[in-house]
Amino acid sequence: MGAPTVLIEKLIAGNECVTAVKTVEKLSRRKIVAIMSAEIGGMNAVEPLAVGAELGLPIVDCDGMGRAFPELQMICPFIYGCQYCPATLVDEKGTIVAVLDCKSPKHLEDLYRSCIVNMGCLGGVAMNPLTKDEVLEKTCLFSISRAWTIGHIVSKACLNNSRPSTALQNDLGAIILIEGKVSSPVEIDIDPDILYNNHFVCFK
Repeated sequence: MGAPTVLIEKLIAGNECVTAVKTVEKLSRRKIVAIMSAEIGGMNAVEPLAVGAELGLPIVDCDGMGRAFPELQMICPFIYGCQYCPATLVDEKGTIVAVLDCKSPKHLEDLYRSCIVNMGCLGGVAMNPLTKDEVLEKTCLFSISRAWTIGHIVSKACLNNSRPSTALQNDLGAIILIEGKVSSPVEIDIDPDILYNNHFVCFK
């Protein structure tokens, strides 16, 4: 959790998420037998691979949303009512913020966001373990292998000087919705009732 741009200036200890998982296991009194990604986007998609390697645990081919998510309450298991506490947040100094109970995932998100600022804007998070049935019914399955497959196809197409979009169409049956090139951002006014702010940035 935090801002990935912080990594430009701040090093991580490397054991933040491992400590978070171990602490959740102790607090929940449930043995953790596998690791999954909270999201299939950014560092959170690959960090569990390192955690699994460190703990000697397998990685489940799934994630919590099928994309990157802005906040914790947006994860599918929590939308479907899975238990989210106990939860832990750990920084590179070994500081642990453990939440045993909380009103909602949104309240947990808000609490941890306020904590992470004082922890240097970067930390590892682990939440209450899911059961096998919860993983099978309330997560996005096969997202890690799907992401790897897409990346492999795109990389191969680039090496062969061919269009990645065409390769994805041929290999995965992908559909091209729109094509274009970003040339410059343009700020325009829009009805404030539509958005929270009175303007937004589009691209032409």
